[in-house]
Amino acid sequence: MFKNCTIIEVPQRNGRKAHLAVRTGRGDVVFETNGLHSAIYSLLEEFDGQQVEEFSWRPYAGSSTPTIECRLYARHEAKISSPDIDRVVLDVETTGLDPENDEILRLSIIDGSGAALLDETYKPEHTTSWPDAQRINRISPASVRNRPPITNDIERIQTLLDRAREVCVYNADFDLAFLGELGLRMDTSKVRDTMREYGRAFHGRDYIKLTEAAQECSYRYNAHDSLADCRATLVVQTRVDNHRERTAAKINSDDVPTPKSKPKKETPAQARIYTVLTWILLFLCVVLVATCFAAPYMLIIAIPACLVCRACFSHAKDMRERTGLSKPSHKGKHSGPQHTENAPAPAITTEEAEYERRLAIEATQAVRREAELNPPAPSAPIPAVPHVPEHETAVNADLP
Repeated sequence: MFKNCTIIEVPQRNGRKAHLAVRTGRGDVVFETNGLHSAIYSLLEEFDGQQVEEFSWRPYAGSSTPTIECRLYARHEAKISSPDIDRVVLDVETTGLDPENDEILRLSIIDGSGAALLDETYKPEHTTSWPDAQRINRISPASVRNRPPITNDIERIQTLLDRAREVCVYNADFDLAFLGELGLRMDTSKVRDTMREYGRAFHGRDYIKLTEAAQECSYRYNAHDSLADCRATLVVQTRVDNHRERTAAKINSDDVPTPKSKPKKETPAQARIYTVLTWILLFLCVVLVATCFAAPYMLIIAIPACLVCRACFSHAKDMRERTGLSKPSHKGKHSGPQHTENAPAPAITTEEAEYERRLAIEATQAVRREAELNPPAPSAPIPAVPHVPEHETAVNADLP
């Protein structure tokens, strides 16, 4: 592994395309390639003239043809010209489970609304067949034979990751390991592992299959299709977010009393309608009672109907009094106590008299303090202060 390297161009004779080489800080050229190695050349061309933190290469043994594998790590400056994306969801389909030896066949990225930002299939650069993975993701070597390598989209993918404020991935360790092998870098603080968040919130464990989580969210989809997996992950993540919001709202509302809903105010129109319906019900009850003379068994219906009609008449009367359509009766439960002009006022209790006396004493003391703090001018008349016996000015400290 070589550190602090620089990508440089090596001119060629006869107008041939220049080679790209990696030069160390000491000036030694440790790697050089021409345009025939398209994948490596395009990777180095992206960082032409830039400082590379780490560079390594080795023969790749997983291919039948002479092939080398390069790894390059460089600081990537995030582009700020494009607007940020609140949330993206990504998923990959690969040739296997080993990020170091297997490769990405398909990469899908969607935004928070489910719209596809990137959905591409890629031709592996080193792997020629993947029968085990093909049975699961249904991506065959023939279907990607004419597709470009994923290294051609490195800058596009990095731009989407830089613009995203939040990146949701189902089993993030697996997908991000493959992206890391391509040299892609991302702030891990904005990564949300939907699998672990959902498993801990609803099952108390870290692992749960995406198909099971989606089924619990009542979402059906075509599994092991990266674009469909992204949208299923978005549904599961949305349920996790809603669960957290409800939990937080419940915790915050424990200390806040629930306000009582105000009773609906009755209107005169409602009272009139209710009265009319009550009279109609009374008419029906009369018909039922008359029917009972010919069919006594109708008493089973007539008696409950008459009781209901009586209750409705009482309620209609109360509604008319509350809405002002009729005067309240003296015996009504909502009319309250009745007083005439010549009726004696209710007697004041001893506690009320004592409370009023203490209020008078407090008011007298307040006037005195105000007069002492702000004495009047000599020419101004001195306000008269009513005399209160000294023994009555001692106010108890625990006044109501």
